[in-house]
Order: sequence, then structure tokens, then C-alpha cells
Amino acid sequence: MRRLAIATAATLSTVAAAADYSPQEVREVSQRYAACVIKRSPGEARRFVVESERRAPVIGDCLNEAMRGFGAEMRFPPATYRYAMAEALIVRDYAAGVPQGIATAAALTHEGPDPLDETRVPKGKRGVAMRDRHRQAQGFAAMDVFTDCVVRANPQGSLALVKAGLGNPGETAAFTTLKPALAGCLPPGNTINFNRSVLRGSLAYNLYRMSYAVRPVA
Repeated sequence: MRRLAIATAATLSTVAAAADYSPQEVREVSQRYAACVIKRSPGEARRFVVESERRAPVIGDCLNEAMRGFGAEMRFPPATYRYAMAEALIVRDYAAGVPQGIATAAALTHEGPDPLDETRVPKGKRGVAMRDRHRQAQGFAAMDVFTDCVVRANPQGSLALVKAGLGNPGETAAFTTLKPALAGCLPPGNTINFNRSVLRGSLAYNLYRMSYAVRPVA
């Protein structure tokens, strides 16, 4: 079975996507899933993002429909689906712009994975996979802490990046605008090499949570 892995050091030193699936394929599947869930149950979609639920909602055959044409079962971390859901919800619920005051919205929680109990880690490939998933979860949590700072530093710039298409001039311009916030939110002495799709998704996730806290959507 092919599997997506995004390995990230908790220190924000590296964020990179590596898998048998291309970033474009991952994005296509996660976007299909997000669109299906939002269409059928927008309340479930919002709850999944706002409450940071650990399991992606199972709505009808949305997952099967999203994976149609790929010929294999695809398993992604919940954050992959959550990020796609947040990007779609930002456009749906805050098309006119995010509310004023989100920079000073109440602090968000960013729960990382529970500590890994080495006594419960099996030997061999299963143990390697378990450690990979744990590092991956740490990486997503670290990215979310980082982008929380970026969104507060430049909410409108974050929104512009989320709404810009991948790989087009608008995205490049949005990244340029966000550079001061990206640099200012890194702890001294740290660097970050990121997958752009993951960064966009994490920005959308925090942007939506802050926007919803200030101006909830019915």
C-alpha cells in the first residue's frame, strides 16, 4: 500500500513531503474529500477544523469518492484533510475577508501527539512506521504553532496566500508579502524548509479557527 509521509522535526528545522504520491495527487484527493464533506455536512466540516478533532469525519462515501481513480487505498494524516477543509471553508465562510481583530484572538491550542511509549513499539517495519507517524504528528503540531504566529502577524497576507492558486504569480507575490512574518516567527537560530501546500494548509487552519472565534458562522 502506498503511503504519504510528511516528516518534520519538532524544532521546525525541516518540513518536507515524501511519498509514492505526488503533492499534486495528495492535494487533489484531500480537496475532493473536503468539498464533498462541506457540501453534505458543513457543520461537521467546521467542527473538524475548529475543534481540531483527531479523526476525519466519515460522511457517506466521501472518502471513496475522493480516492476514485487512484486504484489503491490512500491513508493520510488527519491534518492533511483538516488543512484542505480549512482552505475550502475560508473561501466559503469568509469570502468577503476575515474579520477584524483576529490578530488578538484568544490563544489557540496546538496539541501534539502523546509521548511515544517505547515499550509498546513493535519490532521491525511496524515499529518504524509507528515512529514515523509519531514524528509526522510532531511536525504538524510544530508547523501549526509556527503559522499561528504568522497569521497573527499578517492576517490579510495569510488570507491572500491561502486564496492564491498554487504555483501562479499571485502565490509568489503572497509569499513575498509574508516573508517578514515568516522570518519573524522563527525562533532565533532556526530555519524551516517547507512544502508549500503544507504551509498553506496550516495557515488556513489557524486563520479559520481565529476567524471563527471572532465571528462564528451559523
